[in-house]
Amino acid sequence: MHKGFTLLETLIAITFLSVALLLFYNTFFNLATSNQQNILYDDTPNIYKTFFLNEYLQIKNYDELLSSDITELTCDKINIEGCQDIIEELNINKMYLAKYNLKEIDENKYNPALNKYLKSLSYNKKYAYRFITEYKNHETYAYASLDLEVAP
Repeated sequence: MHKGFTLLETLIAITFLSVALLLFYNTFFNLATSNQQNILYDDTPNIYKTFFLNEYLQIKNYDELLSSDITELTCDKINIEGCQDIIEELNINKMYLAKYNLKEIDENKYNPALNKYLKSLSYNKKYAYRFITEYKNHETYAYASLDLEVAP
């Protein structure tokens, strides 16, 4: 009786280990990518900043401000005293008002990083608009958003 591995048994073992390592690598890569998005998208300090900015601005006339699927908000459009000071204090690069179900934008007109952020968001039919803030730290863009429900 011959003891040890035959060529066929060795090939099967190598195939099994290769598939297991590929699955492990794929899972690890997806986890690392997801973790990077969590750092740039909707982190807790930026959500709080966005919430307090929205409360400060008290935007109510969404339909008037929204000229297309997404509109960049400026202090001139909002016309609230002290707006620019609070934006600088919170380190906000840009503000947007968008339709809630917006999934893709024109990358020639807006930052491509914003498009990636919009694709990462989940949707709920209860809301009509989304208030999005863009923060720029060095060369990295971070985003946070609030779902805005239209008052009946």
